[in-house]
Order: sequence, then C-alpha cells, then structure tokens
Amino acid sequence: MRPGRPSFTARWVAAQRARLADQRPTIPTGRPELEAALYRSLGAVLGVSAFRPTSMAARTAFFDRETVCAIERGVPQIVIVGAGYDGRAARFACPAVRWFELDYPSTQEDKRRRLGPASDLATFVPIDLATDDVEAALDRGGHDARRPSLFMCEGLFAYLSIADGTALLASLRRCAAPTSGVAANFLVNARPKRVADAGLAVIGERRRARFTAEDPARMLEQAGWHVDSREATDRRRGEGLVLITGRATHDRRTSS
Repeated sequence: MRPGRPSFTARWVAAQRARLADQRPTIPTGRPELEAALYRSLGAVLGVSAFRPTSMAARTAFFDRETVCAIERGVPQIVIVGAGYDGRAARFACPAVRWFELDYPSTQEDKRRRLGPASDLATFVPIDLATDDVEAALDRGGHDARRPSLFMCEGLFAYLSIADGTALLASLRRCAAPTSGVAANFLVNARPKRVADAGLAVIGERRRARFTAEDPARMLEQAGWHVDSREATDRRRGEGLVLITGRATHDRRTSS
C-alpha cells in the first residue's frame, strides 16, 4: 500500500462486483441499494470493462453463501479481513449481527466518506495486516472472542507471504469461539502475469505468494482450523480458484 492512499485493487474488485449485482442474493433486512451506491461512487476503474468476471462471480457467490448461512445459523459476528470496499455489511444488514471490517486506514477513511451515515453498519478496525496485532485490534474494536464469528478472507492471501498468511489465520483462530468459521479463497498454480504484477508493484500492492493446490488446506490446518470444505475450479495447466472453509473445533489456545 502507498501511504495515505486507498487501495486500487480494492476499488477494482468493487467495480467488478458491481457488474454482478443482479445475480446476488440479499435478505429481508438487507440494504443492497447502499452497496450499489458505494460502488457507483467509485466510478470507472481501468481494465474492468474488458474483464470476464467468471472467477469473481464464483468467489462472490461463495462468500455470499457463507454469509447467508452464518446469519441463518444465528452467528452474531461477521469479520471481513481485508475488507476494501466490500458492501456485504449493507447488502446483508441484520440487527442480530455485528459486522467488523479490518483494513488499511487510508482505504477505510475513503470508504467511510463514501458511505456517509451508512458507515455505522460496520465497526471499522484500522490495521496493517502485514505488521499489526490482529488480536489486539479486534479486541479494541469490540469483537467478543467468547461468541461465535465468521471470519471472511476474500482476495487477501496473495498479498501476504505464505508464512504471514498462516500467522494471520492462527491469530483469527485465537479470536474464535467454538463453532466459529473461516472462509477464504486462493488462486492456485497461477501463472506469472508480468505486466499486471509489475503494475501492482508500482502501486505498492505487490502479490507476495503463489499457491500450490495443497497450500490452502495446509495453511488452515497449521493455523488450528479444521477444514470443513474445499471447492476447486480447474483451468488450463492446473490453474484454478480454491474456495475453502474451516471450523473452530478445539480450544483456541491450541493454535500457534
């Protein structure tokens, strides 16, 4: 991230997601119009109009499904890690659920300005996920580690090293009461994309990890999560999207 500037990749993801609005679910108390207004406020983003949103549609549907299932199960806290301009706190607004969004301060400041009064739908927890203490930040934000949570890590782990991503998952596990869950996505066996990677490096949002097909489950298990489900979409040369969920089944103190 460049100091003082909101994330370009977060804005790019939101612009893609805006194109999927008609395909997405909501709930009776949801406010999808607020999410749509947030995305409109971002305007056009370079490269989105030519992008085929197949992978984005699959991962969006996955995280939407996990959100709705958590709300239906009565999970009282949903934590979006690396939230960017995610609009789910509006789309799935529910009086029984408290939302927490963790992200870089400059991105959160821009998002709150764009949302205006609707920013009260979530508790914003400013943090640098690569260097700051996630447990302490969540505690300061009012997250209750004694109550179940759903932790959502969408589009996040490519921007952390595998070691840092595993450490983050372990930190979340230590904040997770029994029956809590985690949902994450990974692009495995990804071929290098020199132009895109060079552009990301220039804006300070460089990809730091490339994953094998075995890495996602290994990372969750090393961090103390029980792997519940794993979905994969295989493409040419084995590249594909992995959508994975984990569950907290043991005392959080066993996490390392």
